[in-house]
Amino acid sequence: MFPLPAEQPRCVEGPLAVKLNRFGIESSVERADVGDYYKALGINRDASAEEIRKAYKRLARKYHPDARPNDKDAAAKFKKIQRIYVTLRDPEKRARYDRRYAQASDGGRPSGSASP
Repeated sequence: MFPLPAEQPRCVEGPLAVKLNRFGIESSVERADVGDYYKALGINRDASAEEIRKAYKRLARKYHPDARPNDKDAAAKFKKIQRIYVTLRDPEKRARYDRRYAQASDGGRPSGSASP
């Protein structure tokens, strides 16, 4: 067996937490304050890739820390928008997010399961 690292996993706080597992591999953890990605970008769930890109660019310009040097929350909002865009621009990640979001809004039951 491989020896485990001596350090405990660490978690970096913020709008999107970064967690290192026991092997030191980084995995992003969505925090509850991120909410619905589509609402955050101001688009519909059936938005095209072009609509997603335009919404991202509009919000990225609005919340870029260089554009708002006196706004302390701008950097956090900008990072949140970046994370959302990374997820929604990739068809595989978007489908995975949509499945998880549908499952969470369905009370945590897998799709198609019968109610108790």
